[in-house]
Order: sequence, then structure tokens, then C-alpha cells
Amino acid sequence: MDRHTFEITVNREIQQMLDEILPQHASTGSVSRHLLQQQLQGVIERVQAAARDYYLESLRTVDDVADELGVSVEHMCELARHRHFHYGIGRKFGETWVWTPDEVDVLRPQGE
Repeated sequence: MDRHTFEITVNREIQQMLDEILPQHASTGSVSRHLLQQQLQGVIERVQAAARDYYLESLRTVDDVADELGVSVEHMCELARHRHFHYGIGRKFGETWVWTPDEVDVLRPQGE
């Protein structure tokens, strides 16, 4: 799932919730607190699942980013440690660093 698909999914969930709630209550102009809470909880659960899918499917490994930047994996690992310490980005699973696409820009050496 790419960022565009994720954003479409989130917007679709919001619109679907509004479509389910508002037509039923358009004449009274009110929505019960319980119904709104129930609908919002459902949207939150579906958006959380979409966010999890988006981030897990889009993770970039140290090998991917090193290749993209034209540097060695060893150099990329050192850069990753530095950027993680200073900016708190990336995460390490075992011996492999991974980043979201949004974090990759922070990894680029300054001036690139």
C-alpha cells in the first residue's frame, strides 16, 4: 500500500461513517453519543489496520537505501545510527535498519 492508497482508504472510511450516520438523523439534526462513539471506534480500528499495512509494506531496508544513495551498506549503517540518535528516525530489527519512505529524506547526506 502506498501513501496515496492509504490516504484514500482513510478518507473513504470517514465518508462511509458520515454516510451511515447522517442520513439516518438528518431530519432530527442529532446523533446519539453512543452511536457516534460506536461509529468512531469502528473507523479508528479500520484506519489503524490501514496505517499498519501502509507502514509495514513500505518499509525500506538499509540495503535499499544504500543502493538508492549510492553508498556502501556500512556507510549507510553509520549514517543511520547518527540520524537515529539526532532525529529519532528509523528502527533496527536485529542487524537491519529500516525506515518509512518519509524518513528516508532525513537520511540523505546534507547537500543531496
